[in-house]
Amino acid sequence: MSNIINKYHHGDLKSALLNAAKRLIVENGIDALSLRSIATEVGVSHMAPYAHFKNKSELFKSVAADGFLNLSNTLQSIQINSNQPKDLVLLYGVAYIEFATSNPQLYKLMLSQTNPSQSNPVQSIEKKLISSNDKVLYEASRKTYLLLRDCFKLNESNERKINIQAQGAWAFVHGIASLLITGQIVIDKESSITEFLTTATQAIYH
Repeated sequence: MSNIINKYHHGDLKSALLNAAKRLIVENGIDALSLRSIATEVGVSHMAPYAHFKNKSELFKSVAADGFLNLSNTLQSIQINSNQPKDLVLLYGVAYIEFATSNPQLYKLMLSQTNPSQSNPVQSIEKKLISSNDKVLYEASRKTYLLLRDCFKLNESNERKINIQAQGAWAFVHGIASLLITGQIVIDKESSITEFLTTATQAIYH
């Protein structure tokens, strides 16, 4: 076993296991994900993943945290020369929906691993509510929301209004993403997610 694991540099095995987990989710769904299955996918001993994940629950949380970090990194990469929150929120919304609809099983897992009592973005962080195992997931799941808050801070100073605006925008794009994933709404081939979201928000504003 040691010879197999040693071919990975420090930290590389965990990354390889997480990448394998995401591939398996895409190919076979969440139910097929296990420590044994990712070990087989990577080509290491069935015991090797236990060096990084104590159990299946920790694996799920790590995969979810990795997904949230990928999503927030995608949003952070968006550049725009505008001080208008609605312009940046639109781009964030499009990127969020594209991520969710391109990774429906991963997106489902990400949401299933967040505990509302721990990840409510309005509540302050209380150490007694968050175990060390959940901290990485907690922080990762907050990043997209905090980006939205920073966006609305451009033209608003009232914290209560900023929270409401950010929550509303988050709920709006999450709802659209979820409906698209389940097939309850369909964007026709002649339209893009950008056009769909722009038209939808214009209808709300008016």
